[in-house]
Amino acid sequence: MKYIRISLFFALVMSLVLSISSPAIAAEEGSCGLDATWRFEDGTLTVSGKGLVTDICWYEFHNRILKVVVEPGIINLPNNAFQDCEFLTEVILPDGFTLIGSFAFHNCNSLGTVQLPATLGHIGQHAFSNSGITGITIPGSVERIGTSAFDNCEKLLRVTVEEGVTYIGASAFHGCKKLAEITLPDSLKIIENKAFESCSSLQSIVLPQHVTVISAQAFQGCNSLASVTLSPKTTTIDYNAFAQCYALRSISLPPTVQTIQGLSSALEEIHISDLTAWCTAEHSYKNHCLQNAGLYLNGELLTDLRIPDDCNAISAHAFSHYGKLKSVTMPEGFTSIGDYAFQNCHSLQSVSLPCSLRRIGDSAFAHATNLKSIEYGGSFNDLKKVEINGGNDALWNNYLQVSTPETTTFSVYYYMVILALACLLQLGVLIACLVIYIRQRKYPFL
Repeated sequence: MKYIRISLFFALVMSLVLSISSPAIAAEEGSCGLDATWRFEDGTLTVSGKGLVTDICWYEFHNRILKVVVEPGIINLPNNAFQDCEFLTEVILPDGFTLIGSFAFHNCNSLGTVQLPATLGHIGQHAFSNSGITGITIPGSVERIGTSAFDNCEKLLRVTVEEGVTYIGASAFHGCKKLAEITLPDSLKIIENKAFESCSSLQSIVLPQHVTVISAQAFQGCNSLASVTLSPKTTTIDYNAFAQCYALRSISLPPTVQTIQGLSSALEEIHISDLTAWCTAEHSYKNHCLQNAGLYLNGELLTDLRIPDDCNAISAHAFSHYGKLKSVTMPEGFTSIGDYAFQNCHSLQSVSLPCSLRRIGDSAFAHATNLKSIEYGGSFNDLKKVEINGGNDALWNNYLQVSTPETTTFSVYYYMVILALACLLQLGVLIACLVIYIRQRKYPFL
């Protein structure tokens, strides 16, 4: 009798469990737009109809969604559509689909690969951030990749960006630690700040010809990046663009570069083809790229620097911390040395300054501890006209040779007057002697 009661109780409990769970097993459905509907069944959420999806009505199932199927006719997924669906593994999008909203697949940790249709026009910010995707091809119909669209996709191995894409947003692939392969199209024009920051497995990058600006921190922390090919039209390497790229030992800069603020201090070789371009480019006070590197002009290591005749100024920090520099010669017509231009050039021994020089900037030669010879092409009066700012004690603590004597109008006039007076004095003495001689002859008329 006791066993019969236990069996009846167990059967009653099971019937209650089945009655409670049966609604979850059954299909759920509803409307999610003017002409759009959704249906959830057996782990698959299907979006059907046509036009825009405007409502998210399936969030209560987000921990049970394994697959998403968007049927032809639906053109978008709204913001946050499947955010935090941590068990979602597969997404199928149809031809004609155009828009993935912001945070649409954010935190979908189990998501593997997604085939994006050729009609897709927009990927919103954080659309796939923190997701588990392993590879992605961005179709050319997507003109702009949104901010942080694939941020911290730590399983992402490869990215192919097809022809037609022009813009990669800020932090678009930031923190994709396993990203080792990326192909960029010729149509690409802009790579925003931190776009590939901390992609620590990326080994090489070829930047298309229209990418003229390497934005701030674009490749910062890419520890394995060993090869960079810049566009021949590059104008700007912004702040910390290649900071902490410890594997990057050599880089070639085109003569079009006007701003150099973000080269790695781990560089061993910097190759240039235009010395004037390097001298006049804007250099950051934090960019110590020459600290360990040699500067090569057309393959020749620069140790004895001769400023080109067409260069009349050196910009601030241009040769700061350059340890391989031994001598500097500036041509006549050169006018200005920028602030900190030769700061911490510990191997610098001699400098030749032209008479045309008009300004020596703050600490231009600070800590040039081995500077022994300074030759100035003008006179001391010319030197007085040169603006010499503070922090340049090395100029005076070492031998300063002025090669040209005083030739000013005043000094020439002065010497001519002295010479004339001397002549008059000699003439007076001669006349006096003549008078005395005549008197001694006793000429009465004297």
